[in-house]
Amino acid sequence: MHACATPAALAPSARLRYGAWAVPLAFAALPLYVHWPAHMAAQPGWNLAALGGLLLAVRVIDAALDPWIGQRLDRLGERGHDWLPRLGLGGAALMGAGWSALFLLDWPPGAAGWSLAALALLLTSLGYSVAQLALQAWGVQLAQAESQAGPDHAAEAAQVRWVSARELGALAGVLVASLLPALAGWPATVALWWLLAGLAAWALLPLRSVASAPWSAPVRAAALVEARVPPHTLPRAWVGPLLVQLVSGIASAVPSALVLLVVGDVLGGGPSLQALALLLYFGSAAAALPLASRAVQRWGAARAWSLGMGAAALAFLPFGMAPTPAVFLLMCLLTGAALALETLAGQTLWIARLEAGGAAQRARGFGWWALVNKSTLALAAGLALPLAHALGYRAAQGDAAAHDPAALLAVYVGLPVAFKLAAAALWALPRHRKEIAA
Repeated sequence: MHACATPAALAPSARLRYGAWAVPLAFAALPLYVHWPAHMAAQPGWNLAALGGLLLAVRVIDAALDPWIGQRLDRLGERGHDWLPRLGLGGAALMGAGWSALFLLDWPPGAAGWSLAALALLLTSLGYSVAQLALQAWGVQLAQAESQAGPDHAAEAAQVRWVSARELGALAGVLVASLLPALAGWPATVALWWLLAGLAAWALLPLRSVASAPWSAPVRAAALVEARVPPHTLPRAWVGPLLVQLVSGIASAVPSALVLLVVGDVLGGGPSLQALALLLYFGSAAAALPLASRAVQRWGAARAWSLGMGAAALAFLPFGMAPTPAVFLLMCLLTGAALALETLAGQTLWIARLEAGGAAQRARGFGWWALVNKSTLALAAGLALPLAHALGYRAAQGDAAAHDPAALLAVYVGLPVAFKLAAAALWALPRHRKEIAA
């Protein structure tokens, strides 16, 4: 498959236009799972524990469907032209409808309300998955068009730049979605989402001229074979990177699962410290993306991925030795910067692995990557919370202080360090050494 590009479409501003589409999509990622349970728990008849169970069930269904959605996108992509951006826009509209309903409608308690909420969650999650997978697969196509436009653009360097643009938009979206509801309320937040989505769709219009040609006969033949493969079948070449991403992702998700408890019971802080930590973490990741991009282009994605995991492990150690608010905020800065390098390197490497298998399985590969990433938060919570309890930690309740917060601190620091180092060790196994040394 090749791409037909115009000079205007491949101008540097094209990457900003592409990355802008990740801003509204980020509203359905982590912020949804942070804000919506608290929003609903404040209404009569909605139990927080049951809401958590509903979110987990929807998350499992959504994650399990990602490889299948990706395979369907691959089949539609064989027609060429602008199918991927069109499908991405359609998925985003579906996501926006479900997301708006979740926060604006008055849900009745009882079976009817729970059923409608589950339906809205499914629409939001599935729309997000379609839009995100289409955006990622289209980004590979855009990067290929840029690398073919002239001799100055290496293929991996072009992929790094387009992934970086998408991640910058996603980080900006997470920040806005996390902070805006407390400042402006949900009606204003939903209205802003539709404004951002409309502006992002308008920004994408010039990029639709970077349209893929219909697949060639050999690629179409490979696609027919790929279409008969069950979507959850794992090619052997995918297993190693996915396992490393799973282990590393659990390490990154442990702080998300425990941060509210750590801020309250270890640091004695409140919502203001939580908000500042969030701002520093994602702000640091966004600010570090240009440096991370240069690092990946200089050292290669495989080596940079190892360095990112190692840097993330080291960033937790100062807080374990001196658990103060100042050191906690420093840790947020350092882990955010490490996140930028690790995310950019990991996705660039994954794209290279997918392209080695051909365009016919590109979106399905992104579906597998999404499945792994969506699984990490549930796995982290299922591991970290029982472990902290087993070590003696009991959360503060009413006037009763927390019991043994040192156990919580040990889990908060120890698990990410152990899992990051384990992921780096897995990536350093002999089968991957040639990639790291390249």
